[in-house]
Amino acid sequence: MKILKTFKKILITLLFISFSFSNIYADTIEPFINTVDLQTDERTRESITYTSENGVEKEILLEVHGYNINTEEIDEDVPILLRVDTDTFNILPGESKDIPYEVVLPENIEVGTYHNLLVLDPVNKTEDSIITTLHSLSQVVRINIYPAGSDSNLIPVTPADISLEVVTKGIPWIKASEIKYTYENTSNYILQPEGDLQVFNRKQNEEPIYLKINEEEKILNPGEKISETLKINTWNIYDLIQERVVLGRFYNGVDGQYQGEQISIESFKDEVVIVGVVIVFLYIILSESSKSKGRKLPKEYDDEHEDEEE
Repeated sequence: MKILKTFKKILITLLFISFSFSNIYADTIEPFINTVDLQTDERTRESITYTSENGVEKEILLEVHGYNINTEEIDEDVPILLRVDTDTFNILPGESKDIPYEVVLPENIEVGTYHNLLVLDPVNKTEDSIITTLHSLSQVVRINIYPAGSDSNLIPVTPADISLEVVTKGIPWIKASEIKYTYENTSNYILQPEGDLQVFNRKQNEEPIYLKINEEEKILNPGEKISETLKINTWNIYDLIQERVVLGRFYNGVDGQYQGEQISIESFKDEVVIVGVVIVFLYIILSESSKSKGRKLPKEYDDEHEDEEE
């Protein structure tokens, strides 16, 4: 009986999940995220594709909100930069329709990155003509604003403060070297750091080691920073006598530009010299000791010693 009850519960749960998914994914939009690059004196028209995948005709109402990309919540402190039609759009069963909207920048807006949330609400009308929302879909619109008159859309300043630090140079073939980087967003743009640290010796006679930064793809708002410690587990014989160079290439994730930082990991040359001196010293001591143990007394000493005994 317990097995039968358990089976019934699982079956009911699966049916519920199936029903839920059929409602949630009945309609789709494309794309889910739209990135727009504008200069402060520009405006543009964009669109979002709404596809109805069931047999019901719908009315779609557009709403716009400021959006915090980190918390994934509506943020009324973020300026609304999208202009949408206040009328509803009719979507026929099985139809795909491009729904337009416009990106309009207010005067004196600061350069930087802003996010708006475009919500597409299927609505129905009651007998009293009151609009009520059903399951809604939404698009995140990322707007990068650059200075007017610039030849290309590039961040006008160095967007980040970056530092590299050798936490430990490790022990060859025993303990990994550790490098810590810190990336602080000092711009008005929302950045998503990417890139790598390249590790190679001075002579560059070996292939570099690549360590990827920000593998979790964290997004940094202005003033935020990320720190991460990366391990270098690969060793070769040259690392004993040559310092290794760590070259960082940090892309900001906005305009394709990167910042470079460099630091060196000291070699083990001093340790090698000390160990060599100790080995030579021990070798000399042991050699002298073995010679002393195997040394014979002169024959004259033996004769004199025998005469004294007589």
